[in-house]
Amino acid sequence: MGEVYAKAQKEKLNQSLNEILAMLEEMKGTSEGDDFQIGKQKILARLEEMIAEDKRPLSTVIRTNDGWDFSKEKGEDILAEDDIVRLRPFSAGDERFYFQIREKYRIFNKENIPEEKLIAGYWDETQQRSAFYCVIERVSDVAKMGYIALKDTSKDMWEIAIELDSAYCHQGYGTRAIMLFLQKIGKITPKRQFQFLVEVDNIPCQSCMKKLNAELVGIHNLAFDCEEDAETFAANNLNMITEHMKTLAGELDVPPQKLLSHVLDYRVAL
Repeated sequence: MGEVYAKAQKEKLNQSLNEILAMLEEMKGTSEGDDFQIGKQKILARLEEMIAEDKRPLSTVIRTNDGWDFSKEKGEDILAEDDIVRLRPFSAGDERFYFQIREKYRIFNKENIPEEKLIAGYWDETQQRSAFYCVIERVSDVAKMGYIALKDTSKDMWEIAIELDSAYCHQGYGTRAIMLFLQKIGKITPKRQFQFLVEVDNIPCQSCMKKLNAELVGIHNLAFDCEEDAETFAANNLNMITEHMKTLAGELDVPPQKLLSHVLDYRVAL
């Protein structure tokens, strides 16, 4: 995960925690009467809001249906393969592997959450009807290198997500996996355009987009609930702007600081 996006996410979390701490401060010295219960309910309500915000979709949602039915493909042993990479639909035996990949790239401290709950929580997102997840395997030794997925096919624009174990990055496996996945999905469904959201400082992934002839169509606010918060974060972190970000900003015709609070929005067409 890129440094800019990680910092943005952490700052958002700190803001939410400060809200909770302020509420707790107000409750100090309050007896366990009506005022205490009111304060308690306010905190619980805010925590529920934070959880809902954390689960919000990663791109603009235009829901058109319940999603594409990949039940047939999910039951197959192999979705697609070439002589180097194999894409295999998730099975129950991949639950811990997916957890391990997600844990490698997580930002927030979750030490107080039991591991079995984390595993179940991560796995649940792969089991939605509108989602389709595949393991990326190396053909030569059946090593599990990562995953590739359609995150939510109930949206008008289907976003493809991919994460590789760091041991397999920068070796061409990701690009090859994306090409295989796109070719197969193009045969199964009528979709001809897909979305990739890429962090501004993830240069290898941006290079991958170029290899795929992806079009950079704009930027997308992932980390913040409103543009005002995004602008505040950018104003406080101008020192993180790089020459690469300035170049990207020129291509997109946006101020460089805008890229501190947004990710790049690519489209790949078949």
